[in-house]
Amino acid sequence: AERRVGGIDMPRVDELEKEVFDLRQLLEIGKSLNSTLEYNRLIDSILHIYMGQMRVTEAGIFVRREADDHELILHRDYIGFELDHTTAYAIDPDAPLRTFLISMPQCYTAAELSAHTTVPEGLAAIPFSLIVPLIARSDLQGIILLGRRIDNEAFSAEERSYVHDIGMLAAIAVHNAYLFDRATIDSLT
Repeated sequence: AERRVGGIDMPRVDELEKEVFDLRQLLEIGKSLNSTLEYNRLIDSILHIYMGQMRVTEAGIFVRREADDHELILHRDYIGFELDHTTAYAIDPDAPLRTFLISMPQCYTAAELSAHTTVPEGLAAIPFSLIVPLIARSDLQGIILLGRRIDNEAFSAEERSYVHDIGMLAAIAVHNAYLFDRATIDSLT
């Protein structure tokens, strides 16, 4: 039985209320991420935002070691993943994955990613549920890895879209932190 109140379809109203809530959340996330240019604190914020918003037990991020470096490495502040410390968790600048993510910027499960491109060893060695490309200024700024969800459910299409939206905000914040880092280093030298 469909609820209608005053000629309005109530399930649709519930959907719109959720959309408004999600947009408000994104606005707050954007404010939070752009409130710091301190790189390590920013990475920590990004990971905790994803963990809280998506209810995952593991999260990590591949980013540049330095502003001018194009190799992406797993940042040391990853959370929850059981990793083999003899493995090099890095993605080369010329890896096909980078070109693929820039040309097809969306979230992917491990199986979806493997079906579309070659997954670098360092990324394939991590048991992620979903990756989120961080793209700003037409360049891959980093890659978020989300692990298991607390409820073990798959990510819905709406959640994947929301995760991607957070990724766009995070990419801009990471890019700004790189620029700040570069300006600070250049002014010191």
